[in-house]
Amino acid sequence: MRIFTIDRSTLSAQALQAKLFKADAGSGASLQALQDLNPQVDFTRLAEGTVLLVPDAPVAASASGAAAAAGIAAGAQSFETAGIDFERVLETSHTRMATLSDRSSSAQKALAAALRPAPMRERVKADPELQKQIDAATERARNDARIAAENLKVLEKAHDRARKELAELAKLFG
Repeated sequence: MRIFTIDRSTLSAQALQAKLFKADAGSGASLQALQDLNPQVDFTRLAEGTVLLVPDAPVAASASGAAAAAGIAAGAQSFETAGIDFERVLETSHTRMATLSDRSSSAQKALAAALRPAPMRERVKADPELQKQIDAATERARNDARIAAENLKVLEKAHDRARKELAELAKLFG
């Protein structure tokens, strides 16, 4: 068993099959075996970064099997490597969400600071349309901050679950 990650050159099922299987690229038997081994993947809409399990043994009547350079051997170490890669992805996602949250908070603070001077407050009071726009902007900033916090929690839960699943897969592959 091998592990293969979809990249730009393998976004179609045909390109994937050609890359993973040598002489069997046109028969479809190898692709069917790949689909059977990866039921969670929609092979009509492959996405970059999707991880697939690839059979090592020859498929059906083909003597070709998996191409030698297609992916890495599945084993505890490869799942450990995947875990390390996943940690990097999580850190990047966490940083991006924290940055968005900080921007939202900064925008809200800047708006409040701009409205503090007495002449500005008087001008806003005199213009009901401007007050509506300010209220909408303030509400939008609050919602953005709330959504960013919720997304961060969801990301952390998904990370915990993926970490557990990677550990289980590592046990299965020894």
